[in-house]
Amino acid sequence: MLPSELIKELREANQIRKFPAHYFWFERAHLMFSVPDVLQLLAELDVYAKLFEHLDAIISGRLAAKRKEFGFSDEFLQHAKNLVLAGMVEPLPSKQIIVNLQNKLRKLQRLIRVWEVTVNGGGETLVFELSDRSLW
Repeated sequence: MLPSELIKELREANQIRKFPAHYFWFERAHLMFSVPDVLQLLAELDVYAKLFEHLDAIISGRLAAKRKEFGFSDEFLQHAKNLVLAGMVEPLPSKQIIVNLQNKLRKLQRLIRVWEVTVNGGGETLVFELSDRSLW
């Protein structure tokens, strides 16, 4: 669904993301004790934030039609975001989940995302995205 150049850029961003996600504070904690050093930390974090915001805007724009096809309106997403930010929704477990779909797929798959979707008629269902990018 995405051009190879964008996929390359996303892979590079994922490599970059590993540092602020896992090592930044460990390696920079000693800079928390003076205003100039804290300003340096903020500037460095701002560079990361701008990179990820830029890529998020590109991906969001490209996937807008697909998102709407699945019934995720802007209003629905904003409502879901508000619920999460208000602490009214329990997050999914943060551990890796292995789903055995052996009867249908004949192999193990890793579940990477789950959405709770309101379907026509008012019911709700879950949409699962597996590591092979298939949706169930």
